[in-house]
Amino acid sequence: MGLIGRGICYTQGLMFYLAPSSGRLILMAARITRTLFRSIVMRNLLQTITMIFAFTIAGCVEGSGTEHGNVSIDVSPDGKTVVFSSADGDLFLFNIKSKSVKRLTSTDAIESVPAFAPDGKSIVYSASKDSSSAGSIYHMVLAGLATTKLTSEDEQSDFLPRYSPDGKKIIFGRAYRNRPYSMGGTIWDDWDVCEMDADGKNVTRLTTENYYQLYRMVPRTDGSIVYSAGTNAVAYTITVGDRKIEQIPLDSDAETKPNAWASDIMISPDESTMVFTSDRTRAFWYDVCLSTDGNKATGLVGKKSRYNRYPDFAPDGERIIFMAGTKFGNGNRPIFSLWEVSTTGNSREIASDQLFTDPASYKPKNAE
Repeated sequence: MGLIGRGICYTQGLMFYLAPSSGRLILMAARITRTLFRSIVMRNLLQTITMIFAFTIAGCVEGSGTEHGNVSIDVSPDGKTVVFSSADGDLFLFNIKSKSVKRLTSTDAIESVPAFAPDGKSIVYSASKDSSSAGSIYHMVLAGLATTKLTSEDEQSDFLPRYSPDGKKIIFGRAYRNRPYSMGGTIWDDWDVCEMDADGKNVTRLTTENYYQLYRMVPRTDGSIVYSAGTNAVAYTITVGDRKIEQIPLDSDAETKPNAWASDIMISPDESTMVFTSDRTRAFWYDVCLSTDGNKATGLVGKKSRYNRYPDFAPDGERIIFMAGTKFGNGNRPIFSLWEVSTTGNSREIASDQLFTDPASYKPKNAE
C-alpha cells in the first residue's frame, strides 16, 4: 500500500493508518507481516521480534479509539502559524504563540495535507468523499475561506500539493491506478510527481515511475524538486526542464540498506540543509534527521519520540516544527502531538495530541 491516497494505511514500513473494512485484527497482521518480511531479509530476527513485542505492549497500554492517520502539518512562511488536517478530516489554523485555533473547514469530506502559498495568504490541500474515493486538489483564500477546486479526475487521485517558491506552480502526487487490495477494498497505486499552474491549468506528469509510495515533494528555487518514493523511501531530485531523476547521495544506499529511509523531506529557507524522518540512526526509531550539503545525517530527537512526521523549518532555519508520535493508539498506530526541535537537538512540546484529536476543544496544558 502507499502512503498517498485515501485508502492509505501503510506508512514507513511499519504501520497502517486508516483501517480498511476488514478491521483491526487483520490490519495488525498485515502490518506485522510486512515488517517481518523486511526485517528477516535485511535485519536481525531477534531485533524484529523485540520490536513487535514493544509495539504490542505500547498499544495495549496506551490504546484508544483515536486515529491520527489523516493528521499533517505545514508551517506558515512567517513561522507564526501552523495549518493542519485534523484526525476527523477538517482543516484548522494554529497560532504557535497564542495557542489559539481557528477552524477552516467543516464538511463531510476528508481534507488532508494542507500547504501554505509563499505569501501565506492561501493554502492548497487535497480532499475526497471518503477513504477510498479519488482525491482532488483545492485552493483556499484564508481571508474569507473561499475555495476553488483545481483538479477533478475520478480515475486518478491527487495528493500532497505544494506551491513552487514563486507561487506560479503547484507540485503534487497523482495515483494512476485504483486496484483491489489483498486484505479487502481498494488502494491507490502507481504514483508519480505532477505539476500544474497555480490556477489548475496545464497539468503535466513529470515522472513515469509508477511509484508504490510517494512522499512530500518540495520545489526549489532553481525549478528542481526534492522528494522520496518507493517502499524504502529513497530520496530523489528531479529537474523539471529535462525531467532527469537522480538519487540524492545521503550517507547510505537506501535501495539496499533499510536504515537509509528518508521520508517527509523538507529543505531549509536557504536551501542548504535537508530535514527528513528516518530510522538510519536507530532501527525502527523514525527520528527527525538533518543533513547539510549532503553530509552525514544527524538525528535530533532521539528517544523522546519513536515515530515522527512532517518536519518543517521555521524561517530562521534554526528550528524545526514536527509531529511527534509519543503515544500509540489502536493497532499500535502513533498519536501525534506538535513539537519543535533546534538544529542542535533541543526539543520541546508545543501542543498536546488534543490539538489534532479535538481541535475545537483544544486548551494548552497550562490553561485553567
